[in-house]
Amino acid sequence: MTIIKGTENEFHDDEIIGIDYDQKTEVLKLSIRKSLDDKLEVLVVEKVVDLDLGPFRYQNVIFGIKEYEADELSESIIKEFEIDDFYIRNKKHGFLIIDSSIGMSGYIIFRL
Repeated sequence: MTIIKGTENEFHDDEIIGIDYDQKTEVLKLSIRKSLDDKLEVLVVEKVVDLDLGPFRYQNVIFGIKEYEADELSESIIKEFEIDDFYIRNKKHGFLIIDSSIGMSGYIIFRL
């Protein structure tokens, strides 16, 4: 599964119930329970080079997930998540920003 630009509400009110990151393969998997039908989906992000996700709590309800390229990140996002300037200047990275209603939020940086 990949995230397509402009579909940040595709995960609205869904819940992250698991995280699996394999540093050797650079693959991150987020297990997500869909709010409408309780089905489980796995969001797979490949070529992960950095991430900051937390805090993982009893409930981790998603407000939205949105994909950005470096030149699309607003100053407020960069400041809020304290994203390293190296990744922004490099222009060879994509960013997933997870905005939560409850629980875990953060960012995932991956090579394009």
